[in-house]
Amino acid sequence: MQNIDSQLPFEQIDLPNIFGKCLGIEKIDPLTIQIKSLRKKPQKEAYEAEIIEYANEALPLSGKLTTDERGFTYLALPNEYIYELLPFLENGNATSPPYFDGLHNAGAHVSVILASESHDGLDLAGFSEEIPFSLTGCYFVEPENWLEMETIWFLTIKSPNLCEIRTRLHLSPYIENKEFHITFAVKKRFFSIHELLGKENEAIFIKNIF
Repeated sequence: MQNIDSQLPFEQIDLPNIFGKCLGIEKIDPLTIQIKSLRKKPQKEAYEAEIIEYANEALPLSGKLTTDERGFTYLALPNEYIYELLPFLENGNATSPPYFDGLHNAGAHVSVILASESHDGLDLAGFSEEIPFSLTGCYFVEPENWLEMETIWFLTIKSPNLCEIRTRLHLSPYIENKEFHITFAVKKRFFSIHELLGKENEAIFIKNIF
């Protein structure tokens, strides 16, 4: 496959702040319970340099394109991207993402095409070789729509090949104009009585906590 530049300058692509869509988590239902929670922008992980250096030296910088029965297409990666990077985090409550059970068993991966995205068909057999990428950063954030999680840690990646796959399907080069990324750790949210009571003008919605 020809390696092409993406259609948007990399510096114009936003950092991810919406997660869980590969699990079927969609937009918040306005009829659900309101709780207090502050939305935050992604922040640099303190051990970013060490994490990226280790991943560059010890983990593969490529993956195989895979599609599940729902139509979710992703770059499959070895689970070492999760298990070997978790110990770098000082947060003792950080755990692996819920990517290993039932229908959502992709393990470590890069989301490429969401099952909810409509597109013309494309034979992925021509893209079966290992697709390369480069690591560009390591961040943590409070996700805007995955309210069960307090914090998500992720690596951002650059891969013109993945942009090409999406544009061949007449999709935008990036999912919602967000950088491709690898989620490697999560921290589940603890809901206090104060949060459940909420405050005026500081409410967002929650559903499917349990």
